[in-house]
Amino acid sequence: ALVRLARARSLLLEPYELDESRLADALAEVFRHRVDYADLYFQYTRSEGWSLDEGIVKSGSFSIDQGVGVRAVSGEKTA
Repeated sequence: ALVRLARARSLLLEPYELDESRLADALAEVFRHRVDYADLYFQYTRSEGWSLDEGIVKSGSFSIDQGVGVRAVSGEKTA
């Protein structure tokens, strides 16, 4: 579990100068709006693809999708 947390920090937080205290500040700002529940969710997806024809590379692709979002619940409403 500690290895996964360290990897998450190195991929999602440290490159953007984020740490747990800045995340707590962001959640505190959300809770100022009197929500019942809130969380931050992070995404990091890396994909690579190659197309070969008789052993010769015909095309290739590489992409990274990453971001962070806020989810908040107030009564029956979710945003």
